[in-house]
Amino acid sequence: MDEEDYRELGLRVGLEIHRQFTGRKLFCSCPAELNDEEHPFEISRRLNLAESEMGEVDRAAEEEVRRGKTFRYQVPKGVCLVEMDEEPPRGPNPEAVKGALVIAHMLNMKVVDELNYMRKIVVDGSNTTGFQRTALLGVDGFVELKGGRRVGIESLCLEEDAARIVERGEGEVVYRLDRLGIPEVEISTAPEARTPEEARELARRIGEILRRSGVVRRGIGTIRQDVNISIKGGARCEIKLVQELSLIPKVVRWEVGRQLRLLKARDILLERGVRVEDLKGEVEELTHIFRETQSKIVRRVIKRGGGVFGVALPGFSGLLGSLPGDDERCLGPELAAYARARGVGGIFHSDELPSYGIGEEEVERVRGALSLRKLDAFVLVVEDEGKAREALKAVLQRARLALNGVPEEVRRALPDGKTEYMRPLPGAARMYPETDIPPYRIDEDKVRSAREALPEPIEVAVKRLVERYELPQQEAEVLVREGLDGLYQRYASSHSRQAVNTLFLRGRAAAGEVGVSFSDLPEEVLEVVLKAVDEGRIAKEAVEEVIRRSLEKPSEERELLQRVREAIGELGAGEEVEADARLFIERLVKERADLIKERGERAFSPLMGVVMREFRGRVDGGKLASWLKEEIERSLKGG
Repeated sequence: MDEEDYRELGLRVGLEIHRQFTGRKLFCSCPAELNDEEHPFEISRRLNLAESEMGEVDRAAEEEVRRGKTFRYQVPKGVCLVEMDEEPPRGPNPEAVKGALVIAHMLNMKVVDELNYMRKIVVDGSNTTGFQRTALLGVDGFVELKGGRRVGIESLCLEEDAARIVERGEGEVVYRLDRLGIPEVEISTAPEARTPEEARELARRIGEILRRSGVVRRGIGTIRQDVNISIKGGARCEIKLVQELSLIPKVVRWEVGRQLRLLKARDILLERGVRVEDLKGEVEELTHIFRETQSKIVRRVIKRGGGVFGVALPGFSGLLGSLPGDDERCLGPELAAYARARGVGGIFHSDELPSYGIGEEEVERVRGALSLRKLDAFVLVVEDEGKAREALKAVLQRARLALNGVPEEVRRALPDGKTEYMRPLPGAARMYPETDIPPYRIDEDKVRSAREALPEPIEVAVKRLVERYELPQQEAEVLVREGLDGLYQRYASSHSRQAVNTLFLRGRAAAGEVGVSFSDLPEEVLEVVLKAVDEGRIAKEAVEEVIRRSLEKPSEERELLQRVREAIGELGAGEEVEADARLFIERLVKERADLIKERGERAFSPLMGVVMREFRGRVDGGKLASWLKEEIERSLKGG
């Protein structure tokens, strides 16, 4: 599709961007840092559902509670009773409030008179309290995209980050409490991006402003992006964890295609006269049909005491697999996602059978047992009876929603740009007032202090980089817009200027090649690389390759640091490598004696090209040039 096609479909895209702050946590004095050291103890919890102040129950929370999980929390050093929900919160942290005010001003927002914290129900275990504390700070802002088009910023909230997941198990999730309580801003845009590329441009522009603010944390995992997508006749779906800018257009395109398929399936169902009442059938046990089956999956479950259970889906034949002219499957993955949310591994459906060892005769017997007509479909779940019946009830629930087209959902972004179901979209019953934190007044002194902390104009910072550090205008502009100019100046005063230029210019290009923003690399990683150059453990020419190798696979911050150290070791310019380089140069000069005799010192350039091809990134280019000149001079004198 081109841009006009998306506009005709009524595509609307809005973003929710979360970015962590530096300093200390929002409601206590603990440091806002991750801690991977051993944890002294753990606590376990099961979270229960609570009604809102109006006596309502949030549908997303209800869905999570049905999953019946236990949550185990690792408690490392630097975590206090507030994070464990054993002590009331304090705060909010004044420095975090000031940082949020700085960002609100940069987003042209109107600031509220006082912060009033709310509790947002979250029962997936990521908050020990069962809710997240969040407060509205700014409204009615905007950003300008290329060409001067303005996109609205609806709200800016100052809230606490959630705990981070360490591992998932059967019926259990393990969290670590070091991240819980780190202050972050949540920026919500108006749904005014009209194309996939415009959505990416909007995210890029907001990210640029956040980095330029100087108050947010840098590093992998310090920013999260959620994308809200809808089309005409469809529904708003929130896509979680769209981390990379390059992934945003892919996610938007795929979600548009998914909603179009669901709308087409709805129209076909309505044409066939399918009604909600037709999809309230009973779950039937069909194990007897599969006693002699050739399906290994089915045999294994029956052997351990499970069974085969099924439901009829009147009028759904041909809609569970791929629709004509479309390679993507339609309703089958949607039904399977609801079933998996009830704890089963997946489903079998009639549009994909016979297959998986299930034969044609078995398919026909199932159709007979469920009294199916030509246009009817069926779904099977092979599991223990309790789980299977719950999963198939969820399948029927999702099948009924298909008659309305696109249900409102929270979905998870996958690496290829596709998405998968997580839970229903939360409703208004999710929020209720926080009673432990009094209102926090934002007076004129606080607003003035934030204005004074605003970064200097871009053109002033660019001019300084060009004049003081002799950087090209274009490169200086990139560093300033990415919020890297302060870091560049700090490193340029304490490290080799050539090494710093290589890191910030060529290293940034290497990061971009693998889809990672250089500005999101932790400072500790950059310092390790520069120190290795200063100490002669790698050549400055190796910096680009170190960054590239380290970012080849996605990783958390601690894994990235280990990869950087390994790459430095692999590319290290040790004495042995330098000895090999000197020997290589000696042999090369002897082999090309005729060229040297013919061209004299002008033979340096072609020979240096040969040397660099062999040792680029492993030995400092200056050393290689010096050794080659010495050998050429020695050859000329000897000749």
